[in-house]
Amino acid sequence: MLTKLRVNKQTGSTARRILRVRYRDHQTVRGANLRDDQAYHRAMHRRHLLTAHDWGIVTGLALVASGDDAVVVQPGVAVDLYGRLIVLAEPVAIHQADLKGFEGPVQIGIRYSEQTISASRIQETGVVFAATTVLEPKREADYLLLDPPPIAAPPLYLGTIILGGESALIQPDNQGAARRYTRFYAGSIINPDERVRVTLDTEAENDSRRFSVATTDLTSEMQDQLMINRVGDTYFYGEVALKSDQPVTLNSFGLRLEPHAPPETPQAWRMYTAIGTEGEDTDQHPFTELRVELYHPGKLGDPADYRLELGVYGLDEKNLRVFSPFLTVVANGTVIMRGDISADQVLQSPIDADLNDPRFQDLLIDPVFLNQGLEVTFPNADAAGVITVSKSKRPGVQLKNVSGTAINSINLYADVRTNGGRQLFAGRVAENVGSLPPNGEIVYEIDTKIIPADITNLTVLVIAYGSRTNEDVVTGFGLVTVKNELQ
Repeated sequence: MLTKLRVNKQTGSTARRILRVRYRDHQTVRGANLRDDQAYHRAMHRRHLLTAHDWGIVTGLALVASGDDAVVVQPGVAVDLYGRLIVLAEPVAIHQADLKGFEGPVQIGIRYSEQTISASRIQETGVVFAATTVLEPKREADYLLLDPPPIAAPPLYLGTIILGGESALIQPDNQGAARRYTRFYAGSIINPDERVRVTLDTEAENDSRRFSVATTDLTSEMQDQLMINRVGDTYFYGEVALKSDQPVTLNSFGLRLEPHAPPETPQAWRMYTAIGTEGEDTDQHPFTELRVELYHPGKLGDPADYRLELGVYGLDEKNLRVFSPFLTVVANGTVIMRGDISADQVLQSPIDADLNDPRFQDLLIDPVFLNQGLEVTFPNADAAGVITVSKSKRPGVQLKNVSGTAINSINLYADVRTNGGRQLFAGRVAENVGSLPPNGEIVYEIDTKIIPADITNLTVLVIAYGSRTNEDVVTGFGLVTVKNELQ
C-alpha cells in the first residue's frame, strides 16, 4: 500500500530554491528563459561536482621552474569552492619582475573568473595570482543552494615560490601549504562488465567490512578477494603472490592461515594450512599442520637444487655480508643443520675435527660406511693435523689399500668448508687416479683451484672410492685443516 505524504511547500527566497524552467507549446521563448534554463543546468552540474567529487585540483596546474627568473603554472583543471570548473588552457609564466614588493615566500593561487568578450559570449577561465598567504577557503553552510554563487570565490593554493637573489626558486609543496585535489565519493565502485567491485565501508551493523575488493568466480557470483574490517584486520581469500625486483620487506604483523583440506595437486613454493587425519579405524583423529611446499623437478632436474633455508646475514673474512644458513631442507628429503642442537640439554658444538673423537665421526658421516678398504692420510700435515697450502705447495693425499685385494679406478671427492661450516666447494676432484695392489700406496696432489684464495683457514674432507674385481665398492675418507697462503 502506498501512502501519499503531505509535503510542505518550500519557503524562502528564490535564490535558495531549485527551480527548473518549464516550457509549453506555442510559448514565445525569450533570452531570459534560455538564461534560466542554462543557469539551472549549470547549478545542477556544480552540485554534482561538489557532492560526488568535492573541490580541488583535478589535473595539472603544477609550478615548474623556467630559466633563471621565472616559474610557469602548467595548464590544468580544477573545481572551485562552489563547484565551478576552472580551466587553464595555456601556461602562465610568473617572472621575477611580477613579484616586486614581496619579501620571503610567495604563495601562488588560482580562482574562477568570467570575462565578457562580446555581446553573446562569456569566457570562463582561471586567474593566477600571487599573495603572501592563500587563505584556506571557507564557504557558507548552504553553498549548494547558492545560485548564482559569488564570482569572487576563494582561491585554490597551487604552490610556493621562494625568492632567492636574482632567481625564483620553487619550494616543494610539502614544505608549504598542501595542494588540495578533488575526491570521489561512493559507497562502491563496479566496473562496466560487473566482474569487479570495490566496496568502501558499509552501513549495515552486521557487516564489518570497511574496504573490500570482490571479483566474480566460476559461478559468476561476487566473492571477496581482499577485505579490511572495521578493527583493521586484513583478509586475503585465495592465493597471495608477492613479486618484487628487490627482497620483499614486511613490517611486524600477525599472519593467520585458515585451515583447508589438503590440495589435490602440487602447490610448489607455497605456504598453507592443511587439515588431515591420521590413525586407523577408531583411532583416527584430525590434525592441522602448517605446510611449506618445495618444488621437486622429478626427472627434469636435480632436487638438490631446490631448498628451504633458514639463516642469518653476517660478515665473512673480508667483512662482506653473506647469508649463512643454519637449517637447510632439500627437496630430496635431506635436512642439514649447522650449529647447536638443544634437546633438554646443551650439546657441545662445534665438535673439533679429530678423527679419533667418535662424537665428531658420528656428526660428520658414517665411518663404518666410509672406512672400507682405503686409508686416506695427508703426508704434509704437521703434528697438529694442519697442512699449509701455497702457490708452490699443493695439498697431498696419500691413499693406501688395506682391503687385502686389488682396488681399481680410484676416484677422489672433496668437500671444502670454512671453519664455521659454510660450504665453498663440493664435487669430484680426480677421476681414476690409478689402481692399488694389496697394501699398495699412492700420493696424489689436489689442484688448489678448489680452495678460495681469500679465506685463510679451511677444513677439507677427502673421500676416496674405487672398486674391486668382484665390483664391490671400496671407500675411505680423511679430514684435514688447511692453512691457506695462496694470496
